[in-house]
Amino acid sequence: MDYQAVILAAGLGSRLHQHTKEKPKPLLMVNNYPIIDYQLSALANNNITNVIIVTGYKHKVLKKYLNNKWSKKINISFVHNEVYSETNSAYSLYLAKEKINMEFYIHLNCDTIFSDVIISELLNSDCENQIVVDRSLGLENNMEQVRIDDSGRIIKMDNMYDYKAVGKAMGLAKINQNSLKRILKKINHYHKLKNYKSNYYGIIREIVSDCEFYSFESKKGLIVDINNQAELNVAEKKIKNFRSLKC
Repeated sequence: MDYQAVILAAGLGSRLHQHTKEKPKPLLMVNNYPIIDYQLSALANNNITNVIIVTGYKHKVLKKYLNNKWSKKINISFVHNEVYSETNSAYSLYLAKEKINMEFYIHLNCDTIFSDVIISELLNSDCENQIVVDRSLGLENNMEQVRIDDSGRIIKMDNMYDYKAVGKAMGLAKINQNSLKRILKKINHYHKLKNYKSNYYGIIREIVSDCEFYSFESKKGLIVDINNQAELNVAEKKIKNFRSLKC
């Protein structure tokens, strides 16, 4: 079976502004490699070579790098979000909707690093709607927190502190076509209201109660999100100590 991945990479990376003045967030160096290299390497090692990347801020810099480094290994389709500074990740996904044509796709935020085995586990899972969840983190406001039931189904998501949450939803997920249609329908609703600021996971928050999404927790792999300097520092230490994570 062929697989497809979508990387949302249009944002400004404003919380890491000291690192993103001259380059976009996917090119942020983490232990000598840019984030995008970790992502594409893990995808390629799992035979996912059909990748859609939604660009925005510093898009020419990103495209030049990817064309030089990855064009012979990965079939990359670029979608450009020209209004990246006035929109959010849901809008970026909406721009790429015509290119997402597989039974399901791997969703990626551009600031998430993960090991190969997590992709392998996701692909081999019977569930087609899964969001990778990390239970090891201390939860606080501005983290995408999840509650789950006994079956592993996500019953609530919130980016404000939730004492009943069990972990953080990370920027890696597997989404099937039915759920994608629900997501796009909700995004389109907001667009009709001239609201283009919705966050991708914010949309999932709104539909998770009546659309089945399950949590996925890897016992073997490593996954980190890098939204700010503190998370960058933590990521560098974790990746350094995780020997099987390579580019």
